[in-house]
Amino acid sequence: MTFFEQKITFNDRQVTDSNSHLLPSAIRPLADQCWPDSLIGQTLTPLTALTLLAASGEIYQRSPVAVIGPNIATEEEYKLAEDLGKALAGYGIPIICGGRTGVMEAVAKGAAIKAGQVIGLLPDEEAHHANPWITTVIATGIGKARNSIIAQAAACLVAIGGSHGTMTEMAFGKHYDKQVFTLSDYPKIPGCLRLASVDDALAAVAAALFGLEVQS
Repeated sequence: MTFFEQKITFNDRQVTDSNSHLLPSAIRPLADQCWPDSLIGQTLTPLTALTLLAASGEIYQRSPVAVIGPNIATEEEYKLAEDLGKALAGYGIPIICGGRTGVMEAVAKGAAIKAGQVIGLLPDEEAHHANPWITTVIATGIGKARNSIIAQAAACLVAIGGSHGTMTEMAFGKHYDKQVFTLSDYPKIPGCLRLASVDDALAAVAAALFGLEVQS
């Protein structure tokens, strides 16, 4: 079964797969709240579920999606990252990235079009070094070790393009048992799923956010 065919079911505060197994969803109701009554008992694709949750107007606890890539992006990489940022923000999905230039700037710029939340983890201590589209700046002062935090904090990772820094983030993602998806040219890291388009990436991210194992 591909990630386009997978479905989830809403049960009070939980989400289950097609075999009624409880899923480790990265999207959860706050405090003692439940899912909207209109969703409970519904069996939906993850992307349809995200659409309905975004339309509900409710606030949910959400882990961010990491969008990673080189700080000097090609025209194709920049456009892909900008489109992905816009798409993720349109579904209310928070983004985490390195906060600087290139792919990081593009995804934040795209998210800004939809008033999305983008967390930028900077390697240095200077918050003003963040690109102007970042909504939450965290100046870590820990250098390249921030790549590990980005991978650990994310529900899943999407790599656009490749560089040594991108490769380390992808490797950290796999080390932390996160699902890693790729668009455009990218370092060949075993276990990472190559996707053909932003639409494919959005569907894969939606499945991963609800705790499904994404397969091609």
